[in-house]
Amino acid sequence: MGLLESAVVLLFVSLGERGQGEGSPNIHSIRVVEVVELEKLRTPIMVNAIYVILLALITLSPSMVSSVFGYAVQDQGVLRVLSGTLLGLGVLLWGIAGNVGKYGGLAMYIAIGTGIGALWLLWGWAGHLFTLRNAGVPIVINVVLAAWVWSARPKS
Repeated sequence: MGLLESAVVLLFVSLGERGQGEGSPNIHSIRVVEVVELEKLRTPIMVNAIYVILLALITLSPSMVSSVFGYAVQDQGVLRVLSGTLLGLGVLLWGIAGNVGKYGGLAMYIAIGTGIGALWLLWGWAGHLFTLRNAGVPIVINVVLAAWVWSARPKS
């Protein structure tokens, strides 16, 4: 049993001892359900953060970009800006995943943003800017991450 499950059981036991257990409507059980629902969000956002940070590290080097994506970098300055932006986004996602209770409401926007990234890759592929090797795997990863975050987002 994990730490969260232990806390939930402890909370229900303490509510039951005070006569506030099953059958009596109380705000505490609703909050416990909300916390459990938000905890489902931590993993997909953390995976998204790790993926974006890895992309940032890969884009630090034109040779890494070439070996991983098969894309010859023409402008190292643009690549550095991309790397910095991805690193900043990864840190932001890491922070959101670290406190889903406070920032879990941003999940819809994370999913939409990740979906936009997939659409831009598709657009580049359709316009022959990228080959399937350049864009195929990142498109699949972005779609899976967007769907995962979307399905785990708070419903209210």
